[in-house]
This record gives sequence, structure tokens and C-alpha cells, in this order.
Amino acid sequence: MTNEETHSKNYLSFIFIPIFFILLFYVVYLAGNVYLSRQTKTKLTQFFSSAVTNLSNSFVTRNAAFFRYLENSVPDYSRPMDTLVKQSIPVSNFVFMDDANVYFAGLSSENGLSALSTEANDGEVFSDTQSSLPGEAYYEEDEAEDENDSTTALTQHAYSGTQKEMISHNQSLINQLKSSLSLDYLIENFYHVNDKTGIDTNIFNVEKLLNTDLSIQKDSNKPQILIYHTHANEWFSDSDKSNKDDLMLGVGRYLAKILTEKYGYNVIHHEGIYDTGVHKYAYMKALSKIKAILKENPSIVAVFDLHRDGVGNDKHTTVEVNHVKMAQIMFFNGVSYNKSGPIDNLYNPNLQSNLAFSLQMKLFAMQKYPNFTKTIFLKNYRYNMHLAKRYSLVEVGDQNNTVEEAKNAMVPLAAIIDAVLSGNSK
Repeated sequence: MTNEETHSKNYLSFIFIPIFFILLFYVVYLAGNVYLSRQTKTKLTQFFSSAVTNLSNSFVTRNAAFFRYLENSVPDYSRPMDTLVKQSIPVSNFVFMDDANVYFAGLSSENGLSALSTEANDGEVFSDTQSSLPGEAYYEEDEAEDENDSTTALTQHAYSGTQKEMISHNQSLINQLKSSLSLDYLIENFYHVNDKTGIDTNIFNVEKLLNTDLSIQKDSNKPQILIYHTHANEWFSDSDKSNKDDLMLGVGRYLAKILTEKYGYNVIHHEGIYDTGVHKYAYMKALSKIKAILKENPSIVAVFDLHRDGVGNDKHTTVEVNHVKMAQIMFFNGVSYNKSGPIDNLYNPNLQSNLAFSLQMKLFAMQKYPNFTKTIFLKNYRYNMHLAKRYSLVEVGDQNNTVEEAKNAMVPLAAIIDAVLSGNSK
């Protein structure tokens, strides 16, 4: 029997019952949405979202071979059942990572079921499926690649002058922050907040962020630092895209080399590739592997996810440090908090430590390498930052910088990391 005959027989055997239940859930949800209170609607949404997730995940996992065939098939109007299945079941939301695992990433806004997802803003669909998968699985929008946001962060609070004048200016900002302990002053002068993002005043305790001890006891016999890249294939203006050393992966290799050879840290540079295929699934695909690395190496106390930012193509920004031209960097934090409050299914027990880590690195950089760091960027999702207390997502330059400029930036970044981890940043 041919594969196509087998697939044709499979259609009627399992397609209609799952479709019936999914549509039933949706109809009940819509009815409840009209007549029930907000609290009840929230619980109902969570229940039906979980039910659809479990049903769909189980259904696709059991029939992974068929769906791999369907996902890869080209439109053929002589096989109308292909079209029916593709339109009825959100096949595109499943990531066929290997023969053993099929991961559900979220309900598609194209299949009419986006109302069931737990977070939907401006067409961005977010669905957490922690209960149905090994570990967690979700996707999050790209971290700081909106041109307006990135350009604002690039220019916000920029100060020009001699190095001495810039350091003096920065020191006055830091002194005012330390004396006032004002949240408003902190946000205004040290952060750029994405317009979908809210601020949890309990987490943004200025005194705690400034005074959290993030130093470690260095032990070169055990890995203590992990460097990896959710988007390892991000490139620069002169990158040879076939050469990994010209991509973000190569920048990470250079940072690992400096931290190891100059500062004596034991560093793991994980070179996994997670941004092939559907770009928005990269965080989801990276999560389980990074968790496994941390479990296998409990001595790791600091994690760095290195990225390259995206800005308008007319921007080419560099800074000179010790007479060397290099790309600027930007520390980035996901805060699991939007305008309406906390995103409960993206809880981050390490959020305050994450914020303290980036802020302390930023403050040290302002005093040592003025204008090397952009304003810290805050966004509402989590970006896997819950995995460690000392977790930093760092944007290194942008698509208009050269590979050399990006790699040059690793020299001061390594010094900044060492200053905070060794307790010498204050």
C-alpha cells in the first residue's frame, strides 16, 4: 500500500472526532464569554485552553508521521481532504523536532481559535502549555527587534563629551539614584520600557536591586558560566553566513575565550542552533536543552544569552573603548508583566535577581566605559530568564555593525561580567 493510500484511509479514521470536540469547546467558550462574570470567564478560558491543548497535543503526537507528511505536502486541489485537515487542525503550531518529540507551540490566530489562548495582544498569540509537555513550551515575540523601540533605547539619555565628562555625568546619575532610591528616577534614567510592559513596584525595589550581592566564589575546576544563543544565526553587515564564526555563535566563542583565558572562569559555550525553521519557536526549542545543561552542571551560577539587535538600516552606531571601535551592547530583561498586571503563567522566581544583575552591570559600565551600554530594555515576557538568578540577555550591536565591531565589544563586556561576579563593581 502506498503512503498516499495509507494517509487517505487515516483521514476519516481520526480527523472528525477531534475537530468536533475542539469546535464544541469553542462554542461553549463563546457562550460563556457573553453571560459569565470576568473571573468565571478567566477560569473557563484556562480550562478550555488546557483541554484543547491536551487534546491537540495528544492527537498530533500519536499521529506524528501523518502530520509530518501533511506539513510537508504541497497544496493539491485533487486531494481536498489535505486542505480540510490543514484548515481544521493547527498543524503549523507543532514543532516536529525529532522522531520522538512533537511540541505544541500555541493556538494559531489563523484557525479561529485564538480566543482560547491565555494572552493575546495586537494579533500576537501566546499560549502556555506547561501541563502537557516535558518541561515547558511556549513562544514569545522577538525580544527587541522593533525598530522604534530599539532606536529609542539606542538614543535615550545619550550624553556626549570627553570621556572624563561622560564619566562625571554618569556618576552624578548613579549618586542621585543611590541617594534617592526613587523608582521613578530609576525608570526614567536607566531603562527603556516597551509600551506593552508594566512595572511591578514590589519587584523594582531600588535598594534591593542596588545592593543584592551577586558575587561568586570562583572555581576553575567546575563550569560556572554558561553562554548560549537563542538566535545563533543572527548575522552582521559583513558576515559570511556560511561561517559560524561570523555569526552570533562566533561572538559567543570569543567572549567565552576571554572569560576563560583572561579571567580564569570555567565556561561552557553551548553552540546549539534554535533559530532555524519558524523563528518565533526559538525560545521554546532552547528551553529544554538549557534546562538539561543546568541540571547536568549544577555549579553553573551565571547564564548569558547573546543576541544581535535589529534597528533601522540607516543606523550604524559604534563607540570607542580604549581607542578601539566597537558595537554598543544592551542589557535586556523580560519582566513577566504587562499593562494589566503579572503574566501568571510566566512566573519568574528569579526576576528581581535578574534585574539586579543587569542593573549592576550597567552601572559599572557607565563608570568604566561610558556610552558602551545602551539603556536597559524591559519587555513584558520572560525569555527563559527564570532559569537562573544571574541570567542576562545581552544584545550585541545590530545588523549594521561588522563582525569585528561585535567581537571587539566582548573585551569590555567580559570585564563588566567579571567585576560583578567578583564583587568589584561597586
